[in-house]
Amino acid sequence: MKFTGTYTDDAGNQHIISYKDMHLIYNTDKIQWDMRFFPYSDSAFFAIRQGGRNGVLQFK
Repeated sequence: MKFTGTYTDDAGNQHIISYKDMHLIYNTDKIQWDMRFFPYSDSAFFAIRQGGRNGVLQFK
């Protein structure tokens, strides 16, 4: 999957994107979220967590 990898933000935090069962999976180097993201365009993905926060990944 072309979006997988480890991304580092300006504060030095690492965001880890992996791929499993046709979903992107989001984690960080500090917290194991295992948040699944579903595609809704060629470069954007959304996640819905029960009892948690929804999320959006947008790749440029």
